[in-house]
Amino acid sequence: MLNVTKVKSYDEAIVALKKGAEIIKVDNVYCRYKGNEQSFHKFVDALASNKTCKMLDLYWNFIGPDGSKEIANALKVNKTLLKLDLALNKIGHQGGIAIGEAFEHNNTLTNLDLVGNGIGDDGAGVISNALHDNKALHTISLSFNGIGPLGAEYIAEALKENSTLLTLNLTQNVIGESGAIAIGKSLETNESLTNLNLRNNNIQDTGAGAIHDAIRGNKMSALVTLDLDDNDIDQTLLNDIDALLRRNR
Repeated sequence: MLNVTKVKSYDEAIVALKKGAEIIKVDNVYCRYKGNEQSFHKFVDALASNKTCKMLDLYWNFIGPDGSKEIANALKVNKTLLKLDLALNKIGHQGGIAIGEAFEHNNTLTNLDLVGNGIGDDGAGVISNALHDNKALHTISLSFNGIGPLGAEYIAEALKENSTLLTLNLTQNVIGESGAIAIGKSLETNESLTNLNLRNNNIQDTGAGAIHDAIRGNKMSALVTLDLDDNDIDQTLLNDIDALLRRNR
């Protein structure tokens, strides 16, 4: 069991890295990016070459686009970090693009949380491009990011080729019917995704039907959980989808 090292400043985080900490959680109550940019820069520099830290939690640090670009540069070099939590950091589409570009070089990180960052379709597009070839990421959360139908199409194209992603969370975006249809098309051939969350995405019966047909037709589907709650979908159709998922369990 790895021990969590909780720190109240980026300076403390640097010390933790030097001491060989394996999990670092930066306290968002005491430490925010604004006003601590120099310390953050030094911390990220240390992170880039660090060989012990496996999990980093920067939840709600408000690092913004600039901070996320620094993290992205570190990810291009770091070969140790496995899990990164950047939820609620206001990185925007610029930050999403920077993180996505980093994954063209990083094949170590397995778990990425970008919940609530407003990366939009542009950020989702670059991250999706990286997923075409990335063989390390198995869990990614893109919930509450303003991703629309176009972003969903980008993600769907990646799912047609990616064979290692296991869990994808797209809760509370706005992919709509066309986005759901695109995701459904990708599920016709995807054989690795096991958990998909499309809760609260303005999906109706047509989109859900496309997903249903894709799962039914793909005998190699690994999908076992699919959350379609808080959409406008007929209950009978939802029951039919659940029956198909039980087939895969």
